[in-house]
Amino acid sequence: MTKDWISYLSSAFRLVDLHDSARSFGSTPTSLKEERTGRRDGVWLHLACDLLSYLDECDLETNEGWNPIGPFVKDNCGRHRSLNDEDVQLVISYLATPTEVYFIKEEPTNGQLRVASTKDTALIERRSIRGQTDLCRLTQRGRLAITLAKASHNWLYTHHDADKLMTALLYGEFHDIPKQCASLGQSIRAFAHEITRTMEQPGQNDVISHFLDRGSQYLDSIRKVQTAVQNAREHLGTADVRERFNQWYEQNEGTGLDLGAMRRTLDELMQTVERLSRRFSAFLHQVTDTQREVVGAIPFEKAALAFVFQPPSLAVMDMLTVNLGAWLPEMCFGAPEDMQGILRAEIDRHQASQPKVFGDDADATRERTVMEMFVNEHREAMFAALKSGPVLLGTALTMGWAKIGDQCHLTELVGVYSAPSWLGRGADVIQLTLRPGGLNARVEGRTWLAGDDIEMQLVQEQGVNNGPE
Repeated sequence: MTKDWISYLSSAFRLVDLHDSARSFGSTPTSLKEERTGRRDGVWLHLACDLLSYLDECDLETNEGWNPIGPFVKDNCGRHRSLNDEDVQLVISYLATPTEVYFIKEEPTNGQLRVASTKDTALIERRSIRGQTDLCRLTQRGRLAITLAKASHNWLYTHHDADKLMTALLYGEFHDIPKQCASLGQSIRAFAHEITRTMEQPGQNDVISHFLDRGSQYLDSIRKVQTAVQNAREHLGTADVRERFNQWYEQNEGTGLDLGAMRRTLDELMQTVERLSRRFSAFLHQVTDTQREVVGAIPFEKAALAFVFQPPSLAVMDMLTVNLGAWLPEMCFGAPEDMQGILRAEIDRHQASQPKVFGDDADATRERTVMEMFVNEHREAMFAALKSGPVLLGTALTMGWAKIGDQCHLTELVGVYSAPSWLGRGADVIQLTLRPGGLNARVEGRTWLAGDDIEMQLVQEQGVNNGPE
């Protein structure tokens, strides 16, 4: 039984337990048991997984035809002396017999919940023509189970999944965009959790060695994911995609999906990837930032530690004072130059928020971010309007501040209204005021903003005079 099957099945047992639970609403809670009923040697589960893997390999040769079970029975009976043909036939019967699974389903028309069920649970088919019962093949559910068990969660291949975002936009499959983003986000969180677990738990030397050996490949994959998400985000703002989306929306009005929601989903995914790049870079720095002992160097910190537990004699102290003490009394006191470098340098707030750039182009000139382009485009117009009076967020939408050309930049506009320091104009101080329930504005197409409005007002900082009285 392979590691892939163990990872896949171990995540499903408790879900099956809840499905089979006979608990009634409001009944007395009972303690759960960690032990499961039945044998504790795992032989039946092992045979079932081996049978599915055997049929999967046979599919390549028979082109999804019927496969004889005789070789599988002979091989397993040879490895497990206590098994016989009837035992293997019982495993085949379990996998070929459907069972009914109950679940809650929401009606698409009225949103009501109802109980539904399915019997599409058989993993293999058994042929019973003319008494031939030793021929089997995988069902669609069986192939799906094998696919899920073999699913790779290695981040090195995740950038191929990120390319599917652009493919979905090109094909007009807009309903797949949130699903692809959710899948990528789950892969990113799993990789970030693996990094955190490796940093917190000692003894993960094999994982650390793998990350160090493939560090450049991981960084390259992260950069490719960033590029793919950014390309999809920019392509979503083109006129051609908006037109095709409007046509798709007219035929799928009940989906509740609009351009603004897809744009916010891509923005959140982009931020998640950037956080991952910073975390992985910090991880590599942590595991590689080890001080090497240089031959001939004197470990003064160890000598100081020894003196803590055993103070030196007076003769040793006199010798240290003569050889290591100050030559002049003035040297015992600090000078202004001694203060340089002892305080942590303040990193520019905007610079600290920029995504990391890895690879050969790390020294290349950094391209301006979307927020920088937005502020550069609308800063003067915003200050000109603010000098005339307060400006609400809803009013800013009507003034065209949410766009640059034909692309929507609602996220950047809301970001400026949330953190006006992006506009940064010296003595000019911007005050924000929340207007409850005052926002009800149309952004573009079928996208609306409703809720609390934000008022931005330009005020004079106390103690600063911009001109003669």
